[in-house]
Amino acid sequence: MGCGKMGIKGGKRMAVMGVLLAVSLAFGGCALAREELENPMKDRLVGVYLTTEYLEMEEPKIGMNWNGELYLEDSQTQIEGILGDLSDESLLHFEGVEGYGIYGIRMYSERDKSDSSVFSCDEIFADIHLTSEDNGEKIEAVVYVGENGPRVVYFNPIYQREDGTVYLRQGTGLSWDGFAEGAAMSRSMKESVSEGVKGEETVKTFECVIEIRQSTEPRTTELLFLDGENKVLEHREESRIREILEKDAGRLEVPRGTEYLLLVQSGKAQGQGAEEKRSLCNRGEEYLEFLLPGRDGFLEAVQLQILWQQ
Repeated sequence: MGCGKMGIKGGKRMAVMGVLLAVSLAFGGCALAREELENPMKDRLVGVYLTTEYLEMEEPKIGMNWNGELYLEDSQTQIEGILGDLSDESLLHFEGVEGYGIYGIRMYSERDKSDSSVFSCDEIFADIHLTSEDNGEKIEAVVYVGENGPRVVYFNPIYQREDGTVYLRQGTGLSWDGFAEGAAMSRSMKESVSEGVKGEETVKTFECVIEIRQSTEPRTTELLFLDGENKVLEHREESRIREILEKDAGRLEVPRGTEYLLLVQSGKAQGQGAEEKRSLCNRGEEYLEFLLPGRDGFLEAVQLQILWQQ
């Protein structure tokens, strides 16, 4: 959170040629709990879907055909995904399942006449970093939970088949008691698959690291525009900021004469005194990132693109 030159915001998506994403989940300050996933069908792990409710499914049953090939027997072990268009607010959703996804899936581009990997995430994911190397790919992000947020989160893996279809598998959860500013826990999902013809296979690892951190929910948010003499020229309150995010795609036009921005947020956790947080953004900074109250007790990661006047 804060100012910077570039950023990837929750709720945004981008096409990354050749990037395949998978998932690990981490909580700062604690030991990292790692989960190695079993994948007999060799479908690609491409993301994770966070839910506050446990997904009721049957245990997968593995069969083998006459050719010695493994297959999943017919049972309710997965939920099929519904892929939308790049212009849709949510690129992927699962019928009857409420949650938040972060993933990189292969989609065919009519313009390029080839497959590319499209990264997308919902609004609760912040501080996103993507890494692609010869032996695999990695995605990192942070999810902030407010004092009135959930006390358990389930991490359900998202898979993609060779034909491009996507499905959701049942995952495991993390739970915690009470609220403490900055408290965090950890979890990791990781998977390696072999690619290529027999005898010439290469192993690729798909991983994602996500930190879930408790944070006081801001009760008020105000953005101040100040000149070189520290005089307030204009200000924007939360309602106007949300309007900019929705109607102007997060592009913030700064009044002429502004030398820096000051974001002031105040909040009060249960049983604690009021706390005020301030973020300074100097002329030349291109983005301002911060948190606003979101759905289900999560905090929404927002990003404003700052358009300075000459």
